[in-house]
Amino acid sequence: MRRIAILALGMLIFSACEDDPAPAANGYPTDGLALPQVRTSIILSSYNPSVGYVSEIPRLMLSDAYPNAFTFMNVVTDGGNPLYSAIADSITFNQPLAGAPSLYLNDQTVDPATIFDAVDLAQDKKPIATVNHKVTVTDSAWLVDSKVKFWKDTVNSGFRIATYMMATVKAKNYTGLSINLNVTPSPSLVKVENDASLWDVALNNMDTTKTLTAVNDTFMHRNVLVKNFNKESAWGFSFEEYSPFGQSFSVGDIIGTKTTPIRHYFLRPETEDEDAYDPGYEYSPGFITVIWVQNEDTFKYEYVNSVMTTLD
Repeated sequence: MRRIAILALGMLIFSACEDDPAPAANGYPTDGLALPQVRTSIILSSYNPSVGYVSEIPRLMLSDAYPNAFTFMNVVTDGGNPLYSAIADSITFNQPLAGAPSLYLNDQTVDPATIFDAVDLAQDKKPIATVNHKVTVTDSAWLVDSKVKFWKDTVNSGFRIATYMMATVKAKNYTGLSINLNVTPSPSLVKVENDASLWDVALNNMDTTKTLTAVNDTFMHRNVLVKNFNKESAWGFSFEEYSPFGQSFSVGDIIGTKTTPIRHYFLRPETEDEDAYDPGYEYSPGFITVIWVQNEDTFKYEYVNSVMTTLD
């Protein structure tokens, strides 16, 4: 049954942390954050909003099959699309991401028909470092405080940490803004009624024990990359900005405590600040913090680990 579902998923593609524990009262935000020796995979979807279901169906199935095992970010590479962000260009060229729609797991494009096996294999790899973060909501910003632990002795000048902001948006025609984010209707998958995109299928998980979408559920463009904290680099900041160890790390080194803070933040649209992400319509934010390392031979930024929080 699983193999049949995987094959069907592949045909569809080509045809179209555990909750962070609360810090102690009056403590630093990262106090008590778990840092297990686990490598979380990242799935970057080269995302075409007009056929967003092609990416959303595997995301739903993978989220059910591998809870807390991976992070997921949709990257819109079409500069003419309202959901496009310039930060997507750097990530697209570095990986490189294949044309939309396609899926990229950790450091390579992956065949949708084998995505489950690929995630299985990825989970077996031990991490160089682990990252966790705490998201705090204030009246003016979303604060993201991160904490990192190294599991291997390593020296490399290319270690960096970045936090990206994502948006989850209703797929609809925002007529007052002249922005149409509807999905192109597809029989028995997605329909458009009253200027909004709705699921037209009751999608089940792999073993048919759970319904992942119900007919007439609103279709959402989920986890779309919209901003990164460091405007100067898509890859965030060098660990030298935060670490007393420079870029030389020993087993057990921890960064992101009260004495070595790693704080990234994103202004809320209510501030009416030019740096705030304010597309004119409502969205739910999400945040991914990623450790990258630049390969000293190829200069490509390679994936190390990540953590994701969504505020739906």
